[in-house]
Amino acid sequence: MKKRWLFLSVLLLTPQILLAQGVVSGQDNRQDGSLRHFERVGLNVFVPVTITGTDGKSETVDFVLDSGSNRTIIDETVASALALLPFHTSTTISPTGSALRHTTQVTRLCSMSRCTDMLEALVDDLSIYNKGYGRRVGGLLAMDFLQKYILVLDLSADRIGLLPSGTKLTEFVGAKTVQIISEKGLALLEVVLPNGKSTKLIFDTGYDSVSDALLFESEIGRLNFVQEAEREIRDANGSNRAKVGRIESLEIGEIRLAPALIQLSEQTSAERSSLEYGGMLGLFPFRGWMIAVDYPSLKMYMRVGSSATKAGHALGSQM
Repeated sequence: MKKRWLFLSVLLLTPQILLAQGVVSGQDNRQDGSLRHFERVGLNVFVPVTITGTDGKSETVDFVLDSGSNRTIIDETVASALALLPFHTSTTISPTGSALRHTTQVTRLCSMSRCTDMLEALVDDLSIYNKGYGRRVGGLLAMDFLQKYILVLDLSADRIGLLPSGTKLTEFVGAKTVQIISEKGLALLEVVLPNGKSTKLIFDTGYDSVSDALLFESEIGRLNFVQEAEREIRDANGSNRAKVGRIESLEIGEIRLAPALIQLSEQTSAERSSLEYGGMLGLFPFRGWMIAVDYPSLKMYMRVGSSATKAGHALGSQM
């Protein structure tokens, strides 16, 4: 099971962002009425989730939006309160590794006006998140729920929505796009490094680092990396050290971050998961943006966020 990064200190550094022209701005959004405010804790997105057990009993609790896991996880205290019984064992894949956990059958799970029936969710002890965030975390809402929808996040105004597959995203016409690569139930984005090497990064909304990406040294080759700090990254399985610094650039589809603030880890993807990838990409690079992650069509769209547009700011100044 994935254990969310809980950082011992926060690095308040902001990389300069250089983008090509063509991002749509200054227009109303047809889907604005479908978006609702979300609670932000650090860089994590919290959303209410209603869980209904087999006996019809329901409870609404806050989940962390976690596109970096392929299986939704329910905290064991919530499962116990709803008398959710063990179903069978299952393997979950995430950036922090693959692990066997017991699952439970949820009659219905609903969030953001979308519901999934008979969802087989993992059950685990999430107390580490309660301690790390200083509040109750009822679960992690993962790709088994999200993959059927278009996830819209306006990170300039803390708004979120889930749209049905096939919804016409008229407000994203002309926006920057990135192709999504689907592997083992996760969404990956191909990035290009300053050395010309391409690598795939897991798009992980739960990766809560103040950095543009986490990269594995073994997967990316040599970079002109300027180290500025070193941080201890801690999770339920222990801790490891990561270097923090800048590289010349990081290209994600049609966008270019220059310079890019990254964490560099000596771990390898093989140590963490059976999936081959070069690291993780969270929400930090997209702050100030409005993004639409069309999982069914395997595309991500990016444009200036609504608050940034109304304030008349250019995209670069928001980043």
